[in-house]
Amino acid sequence: MHRASIFDIIQIINQRLPLPSLTGWQTEISLFGERGELMSTTIEFDLKDILTKLDQKLDRIEQKFEQKFDVLTKDVSEIKTEVKVLQEKIGNIEKRLDGQAFWLRAVGGGIVVAALVAVLKMLGFIDRV
Repeated sequence: MHRASIFDIIQIINQRLPLPSLTGWQTEISLFGERGELMSTTIEFDLKDILTKLDQKLDRIEQKFEQKFDVLTKDVSEIKTEVKVLQEKIGNIEKRLDGQAFWLRAVGGGIVVAALVAVLKMLGFIDRV
């Protein structure tokens, strides 16, 4: 067991964690006696236990992050394969529509020409053969 002041604990935490400075705690934490005098405070703790607990927590956070990252990576790869499949299907549909458009134009044009010839024959512009 080690004996350390609150200031020592805060310095150790500041060194261990990349957080904003925690030195403001030392001024906020004060214990006063019955007459208002500042009492000296020491805390007994085992630094090894505290650091071990911090490491364990950081390891758990890292594991959770890795699990979520793996899931996201898997989802992204699945989405990419689905996009490729959809692009192929769209390409096939475009080819079919291009072929149908050609035939529709040809047939539509033939119907328009036949209708014009029929109207002209009915009006007498074209002699009956």
